[in-house]
Amino acid sequence: MNSSPLLEKLIEAFRCLPGVGPKSAQRMTLHLLERNRDGGVKLSAALSEALEHVGNCESCRIFTEE
Repeated sequence: MNSSPLLEKLIEAFRCLPGVGPKSAQRMTLHLLERNRDGGVKLSAALSEALEHVGNCESCRIFTEE
């Protein structure tokens, strides 16, 4: 896809998910930017919060909030 570096960066970020290839990543990116910007904002906020506050318990390896 001939697009801006920011779009390409977002597409590549989606590709890190299991089972998401280049076409699916492109579709998700375009959907969030064209039709569901509010969903994109919520996704970004939820992911940031989870990355900051969720970790693995050292003894049982289950996900827990820190």
